[in-house]
Amino acid sequence: MANNFSSDPNCIALWKLENNADDSKGGNDLAEVNSPAYDDTDKKEGTHCIDLERDNSQYCTIADGDLDSGFPGKSGTGEPSFSICFWVKRETLIPNVGMVSKYVQGSGYRTFVVRGGSSGELDFLIGWNGGVSYTALLFDSYLESGKWYHVGVAYDASDNGMKIRVWDDNAGALLDDNKEGTAGGDMYPSAAQFEIGRYGASDSYIFDGKLDEVVIFNKVLTDAEIDAIRAGTYSGGATEKSSADTGSGTDAVVLLETGAAKTASDSGAGVDAVESLQTPQAKTSSDVGSGAEGAPIASAALAGGESGSGLEALIARLLTGGESGGAVEDSEVVDEGTLKDLFAGEAAEGADSLVARIEMPVKGGGMKLWT
Repeated sequence: MANNFSSDPNCIALWKLENNADDSKGGNDLAEVNSPAYDDTDKKEGTHCIDLERDNSQYCTIADGDLDSGFPGKSGTGEPSFSICFWVKRETLIPNVGMVSKYVQGSGYRTFVVRGGSSGELDFLIGWNGGVSYTALLFDSYLESGKWYHVGVAYDASDNGMKIRVWDDNAGALLDDNKEGTAGGDMYPSAAQFEIGRYGASDSYIFDGKLDEVVIFNKVLTDAEIDAIRAGTYSGGATEKSSADTGSGTDAVVLLETGAAKTASDSGAGVDAVESLQTPQAKTSSDVGSGAEGAPIASAALAGGESGSGLEALIARLLTGGESGGAVEDSEVVDEGTLKDLFAGEAAEGADSLVARIEMPVKGGGMKLWT
């Protein structure tokens, strides 16, 4: 599996660290200091990870002025929400080493840093008060050396909220509960350089170990999105329910423009294919929970059989209903009242407000909104 960040406008920068420190999403290519090595064997994503040696003073950097417009924490920009995810494997436990940073001690240069301490602690620091003050959020459990961890941090500009989420890849589980806190003030965009493997503009704070797939967003990632990145299943922020999800059964929302519908392999699907609104195809009697005996249902595909699904307010142009156990025996849904009746027996469904605004004319007539 591999993450797909290409279509996500909130993904600002992505360093896959595939034998180089180039940004494969934006223009934030990093300069490699003292020729760091890349490991093609002990890595977590793609073909390589970067292997930084503290004794050789190796890290990667880019000046603030060379960062893309909109990069979180770039000087002269507004205060942004942002998230950072990356894989990390510490080789030695040395105090105050920078993993991902835009942070220099001193007046006006503290923005953010994710760093590690001598006992395996993990800190997320946000600079505020003109870059003079900072708030440190300390994760509750230690990261051991010689083990891979996936780290996700987020800062919410709306309330100065901070979050750390860590996955222990050796245990195959979250290392601990999320750590959350609140910065003492608004994060300060500063002129500090952005660095991977160091912080503070000082070789005293160089990281020793491996890093892989460092990615930055200008939004707050949910836990589910951080987990999807860790699992290699992130797809631009558009998360579809799968048939394995409790009460879902809908792998693809029925789009009225294209007629795209669930396939017969989806649990409780019923709609085999819809070529267009003019030639919809209904469920067949062989589909689980169908009830439709092979006749097209007006101009929209009703994807039935999902327990607990129904219409969930899909902005009046999306219809992904669900008759549990069938109920469509007719070849036509001819008016608003019939459509209401069709869903009347579904408990706690989301059709209440949407159905009342939809008119479903006779077969082939399409869909329009009540005004």
